[in-house]
Amino acid sequence: MHSIELEDGESRYLRDSLGYLIDQHGYIYFSTENPNEEYFIRAVSSSLDLYGMALPGLHNISVPAGEFDCSAEVIYVKYNENGELLPSMSEQFYKEGVGEILTQYSVITDSFHRYEKRLLNYELGN
Repeated sequence: MHSIELEDGESRYLRDSLGYLIDQHGYIYFSTENPNEEYFIRAVSSSLDLYGMALPGLHNISVPAGEFDCSAEVIYVKYNENGELLPSMSEQFYKEGVGEILTQYSVITDSFHRYEKRLLNYELGN
């Protein structure tokens, strides 16, 4: 188990659970299991659900901390009543042994990436 520090000063604790990286509340944070197969993450509201899908292969990602061959997934929202996909499509890139390398976020109403989180530097402990 390891923790990541969030901007608000709180920590999120992550652990591996059968190929899924989950937080302390049991929400899936990242998956490398079953590429191209949709998995449920959590309900966003009474009418919207959040889903993820691991992408096959490794993706070379360059950020200020360096270049990494990463596993990738997309995160998206669907109406839970009819399964209609909303335009949003966020992408997350993760390197085992290092952590989150890059996440590109979009808002529910638009597929354009509005903001992103990049790894600036890192240090591996003993």
